[in-house]
Amino acid sequence: GVANGVIVDPLKFYIPRFYVPPAELNGKIGILHVYDLNGTKLFDVKVEVNKGNLSYLAFVDSDNLPNTPAKFPFQLVTFRVEGLNRGDEVNVKITYPSLENLTKNGFVQYYKFDLKNLSWKGLVARCKNNTVILKIKDGGYFDEDGVKNGIVEDDGGISETLNWLVNGNADVKNVGDVVRINLTQDVNDQ
Repeated sequence: GVANGVIVDPLKFYIPRFYVPPAELNGKIGILHVYDLNGTKLFDVKVEVNKGNLSYLAFVDSDNLPNTPAKFPFQLVTFRVEGLNRGDEVNVKITYPSLENLTKNGFVQYYKFDLKNLSWKGLVARCKNNTVILKIKDGGYFDEDGVKNGIVEDDGGISETLNWLVNGNADVKNVGDVVRINLTQDVNDQ
């Protein structure tokens, strides 16, 4: 592929590992059903928003992304919320089959993939039971386009790695109910 005019992984071949039919979308709720290539159901991921409407929801296999900083047990989801007022904050709840061994003190490590510059942003998000809770502001740090336009987009997922939650090797800043982390270690050293 090409990123900023530079050829990246020119001979990388991606062999699909999952079959995921189009998401079931119903206003504020979307569900992804994930299967292996033999048709065996592996898990579901549910995304729910409190404002606007979920207009797009898709599954992303982390093996198809560059410089993956961690292992993603449920891979990533990409979503779009439309119908917001400019600058609105939307609560996004992502429910996974289990968060067992992935949480610490009611938090989970979540990575956002930035399509613009093919980079990763790490954060610590609140979770309750099997649900990760994100607050994303239209035009804010975690909104994909960074523009106050009534649309919030994001690509991200939870990781198996709890390094930042356990050893504190990060500069942590509160951003509402989400904690932004500025990396102080090489993300490949995990």
